[in-house]
Amino acid sequence: MDIKSLAVLFQCFFLGVVLMRALVLLGEWRVYKTLDYLYYSRYLLFIIAFCGIVSYSISSEQEYSINHDLGIMRFKFLIYFSIIFYSRFFRVILDVDNHDPQLSTKFKRVEKYLLIPFMILDALLSFLKYLDLTIILSSTAFVLYFLFAVNVLKKKRIKRNKTHYYLRIGSWLFLSCASLTVILVDASIWFGIESPVKYPTIIFQCGSFAEIIFFSIALNWKLAE
Repeated sequence: MDIKSLAVLFQCFFLGVVLMRALVLLGEWRVYKTLDYLYYSRYLLFIIAFCGIVSYSISSEQEYSINHDLGIMRFKFLIYFSIIFYSRFFRVILDVDNHDPQLSTKFKRVEKYLLIPFMILDALLSFLKYLDLTIILSSTAFVLYFLFAVNVLKKKRIKRNKTHYYLRIGSWLFLSCASLTVILVDASIWFGIESPVKYPTIIFQCGSFAEIIFFSIALNWKLAE
């Protein structure tokens, strides 16, 4: 089985698992009416949208090339959306508003002044094919947000227990893989060469899949507490 076949098989498996998880969470949100379930299910739905486009791109190509990265670049705004909703979920599940109001304000400012403006500019510039500016924008946005997330995850004033311990591990994995994926795709286009990792978006999917596993473990601990 060649790399493309394995990539397509992984896409089908990943999309099936994430879609099932998203539908379960939407059902739980309708029952419990809590924002954490709503934000997390939306985060998953945007990942499904982005990865569905990636899956179509992989299955329709003969083999991996830089054109794959160029094609999916226009849809990076979906990753921004997923991070925005994951950020909101993280703020709610850790009860940041009550434990650290100043940090909660920082979360909202980062979303308002970094993620949303950069997402809109990224989508617009990608549509207009200003690739160089798009690369600079997205790389800057993801590096800045990753540094912000590192600072948040190290905060001592946030409530700590086993539930939040697993959430932190999942968050590290998701944000690290998302940032690495964007940087690899941008670098491949910037230098006009194929990425050293074929289908680099699989890194993003692996990080997201690992995060979902840790989120499920965290939910079990939450129910047991």
